[in-house]
Amino acid sequence: FLAERHSIRDTRTPMGGSKKANLSAVSPVLRVWRRKHNQENGNVENITFDYQCVTSLPDMGYLLDLVDDTNPLFISRGNAHLKNSRTHNINFNTWNSKALHMQNYGINITWSQTSNAVASTTTYDRATGVTTYMPRNINGNWVFNVGGNVSRTIDKKDRLGVNDRMSFSYNHNVDYITETVDGIATPQRSTVHNYTVSKDLEIGYSYKKYKVTLKGGVKWRIQNSSRDNFINLNAVDMQYGISSNG
Repeated sequence: FLAERHSIRDTRTPMGGSKKANLSAVSPVLRVWRRKHNQENGNVENITFDYQCVTSLPDMGYLLDLVDDTNPLFISRGNAHLKNSRTHNINFNTWNSKALHMQNYGINITWSQTSNAVASTTTYDRATGVTTYMPRNINGNWVFNVGGNVSRTIDKKDRLGVNDRMSFSYNHNVDYITETVDGIATPQRSTVHNYTVSKDLEIGYSYKKYKVTLKGGVKWRIQNSSRDNFINLNAVDMQYGISSNG
């Protein structure tokens, strides 16, 4: 359970305002954990599941229902109607280890979603040349990640080993952008889809205190949106190398 009280006062002008806000919310946390250790062969199995819900207040400065027109061409407005944001986080992880050939493998999955996130909106009036900024709530932001890894030796003397990792992530990003409608630039909802796929592989050989490792990796990024004038991204980044401690 969370209970907070915040207050702020604007002293820039005699007409400055003040704002008080209370935050009381139940922030549930759930954790399920299982671990199994085989004493005979040394194998270990781990499974964890975590859930957390976090509630937070907007920046108190945003909640002041005031207009800052110190610069008449750039006006900043508060928004006393901003809502508290809430983020749900889920994490699932499974990890296993076997003594034979030093095997390790696991999978990790995460998901996060935020409601009532705070975004900045911009309105530009060409007739007057005035730009107005104001914070607003927005929904639709969420992120998903999944990854896995496998590592082990592949020879009888456990000198030659491999480490293989792969992951995928998706970011559903929602924000406001400025679009011109009937000569007035107004905030419009924008959605950008971000995809990332990565693959990394290491092959190493160890002998006594010496070790040589070959490394290689590739990352594929895609970014697209249906909005006008958006430049889509489709890029591949590759890297490789060798390292040695001898």
